[in-house]
Amino acid sequence: MPLRPQVTKERLTHEKFTTIAHRDHVICNPIGSEKIDRVVGLLDLPALARVLEVGCGKAELLVRLAERYDCTAVGIDLNSTFLTGYIPTLKRLKGLVKPGGKIVLGEGYWIQRPDVGYLKALGAKQGDFTDHAGNVEAGLAEGMIYLYSVVASTDDFDQYEGLYNHSVESWCLENPNDLDTEAARERIRAWRDAYLKWGRGTLGFGVYLFQV
Repeated sequence: MPLRPQVTKERLTHEKFTTIAHRDHVICNPIGSEKIDRVVGLLDLPALARVLEVGCGKAELLVRLAERYDCTAVGIDLNSTFLTGYIPTLKRLKGLVKPGGKIVLGEGYWIQRPDVGYLKALGAKQGDFTDHAGNVEAGLAEGMIYLYSVVASTDDFDQYEGLYNHSVESWCLENPNDLDTEAARERIRAWRDAYLKWGRGTLGFGVYLFQV
C-alpha cells in the first residue's frame, strides 16, 4: 500500500524493497483480519461464482473466499507495477463485472491535509488521494451502489507499519553483505520517521464494497 519513498540511491528496486517489507504480512494492507472477514461475509457469493482479484498480493482474500464459498477464484499481481489510481481502477473493474456483481476495492485517503514534508517523503501529491467520503462518492459517480466499507484504525496501521519496519530491519541484519542492505536500511528508516512524524494521523486506508 505505501507509495515509493524518495531516496538518493536507486539501485534498490521498489519490487525488491516491497517484497522484503511485506514478507511477514498475511494481508498486504493495513486492514485487520477481522474486518476483512466482515467484507467477505457480506459478499454472499452464490455457488460457482467467479472471482477476480487484481493486485492480489499474497492472495489471502482469495483464500478466504475459497474457504467460505464454492467459487472459482483468479488472482493477478504484477509486483513491479502495482496498480495506481482509484477512479481508473473503478472504471476498469466495473467493465469486468456483470450487472449485479460486486466490487471490493482498497484505497488510501487523507484523514487531514498532508504536510508538505510528508508529501515529499511519500513522493506524492495532495491530489493523489481524496478523503474517505470521496472514495465512496467516486463509486457512486460511476453509477455503482455503495454497500459497505471498513477502515484501518490507528492500531491496525501501527501493526502494519510495525511489521513493515521489522521485516526490513531484520532482513538488513540477516544480509549484511547484500549490495542493497545500506539503501534498504536508509529507506526504511526514512519511511519510519515519516510515518511517526506525519503519517500516523494523516493517511488512512479503507476497503469499499460496491455493487454494479
